[in-house]
Amino acid sequence: MKTKEFYNIIDKEIDSLLEKYKGDKFIQKYKTSINQQKSYALLIWFLEFYGRKSNYSDFITDGTNDSSCDIVLDGFDNQDNQQFYIVQAKWNNSSNAEKDTNRDEFLKSLSDFNTIMRGEKRNVNYRLKEKLEKLDKHLKSNGEVKFIFLSLSQYNGGADDNIKTFTNNDDKIKFEVIDINRIRTDYIDRKYKKIEPLNPLEKYLNPEEVPILIDISQEHGNFIKIEKPFEAYMVLLKPKSVYDLFNQYGFALFYKNVRNPLLQSQFNKQIEKTAIDNPAFFGIIIMALQL
Repeated sequence: MKTKEFYNIIDKEIDSLLEKYKGDKFIQKYKTSINQQKSYALLIWFLEFYGRKSNYSDFITDGTNDSSCDIVLDGFDNQDNQQFYIVQAKWNNSSNAEKDTNRDEFLKSLSDFNTIMRGEKRNVNYRLKEKLEKLDKHLKSNGEVKFIFLSLSQYNGGADDNIKTFTNNDDKIKFEVIDINRIRTDYIDRKYKKIEPLNPLEKYLNPEEVPILIDISQEHGNFIKIEKPFEAYMVLLKPKSVYDLFNQYGFALFYKNVRNPLLQSQFNKQIEKTAIDNPAFFGIIIMALQL
């Protein structure tokens, strides 16, 4: 799905939210500016898509003196550890959907986030003030916080060094960029592949961020190496190993699979054709389970 095609899908869903919540006082407030209305509706869409469907107004702090904090919310993991989430969103029109994220806007958000972490933001709107007071107590008790930059443009890593400096290798401080490409991937996963994407508003372990040790069964050798036409390895795992990995990472363990099934897709037939007509170019990842 091309970027602009996907943008139009999201734009229509945002229009539907504007109609659904037309009585919202902030949508009414921005009625003279469709761009501001859509920027606000993007926040609602983000919360609803990633599972925060009840009372979105409790979380949105967008408005005058919001200090790059459009959404502030907190949640708990399965061990009752609290984590705050702070979201800065940038709505873009269709002409900017395929362009790189504005670096100056990105760096300004990072600067504001840094000021917030130091507890120095005071001149903010009333809704944000109360949340920042709770956040300040949370940070002083060594709590975790994730900052999210949400944009309907494409982020290509232009500020990765700045992000690294911002987090400063602190495990308690996370930063995640949700650009239009990430949203498109998550949207396709849910709508077409029928699998739940990683939720940026929940605490999760990402198998891409840490090395994974796999307990390979030694009874029949360590592995089989295939040299041609492509280098590949086949290993023997015990079911307990797969169970433990899935228990730790969930479906995130499979998100970078070569291809999860796409319902009603022409690619299914093309893959089948390749396997039959040109098997040397048909790659299969095999995990043999020892029972």
